[in-house]
Amino acid sequence: MARRVHTLNFRSFTKTISLSNTLEALSSTQRLTTEFELFCGAGNAANILIGESDDATWIPRTPGSKHVFGSEEIPAESKHFDLNKILIRGTSGDTVIVQYREKA
Repeated sequence: MARRVHTLNFRSFTKTISLSNTLEALSSTQRLTTEFELFCGAGNAANILIGESDDATWIPRTPGSKHVFGSEEIPAESKHFDLNKILIRGTSGDTVIVQYREKA
């Protein structure tokens, strides 16, 4: 019996903050996923804020930290995250590495 190989379809990209304290989309193109991880650059000058709208309740993500967003955090009306709809705010030049599973 032949074994089936399962492809995970992991992808990654690095987002660099363009302008300090300005909302920016995490991705410039639509990227659909059911889970993703954010790695805030250890050398970042300050915290990165991540959310879906301009909301003062965002939780700061510290330099060098990792954050996992899984399917249990997807809103009930949606079946996936769209990385183009997630917003970030930080200091110009700071980076976030995003690893995600590409939606098949």
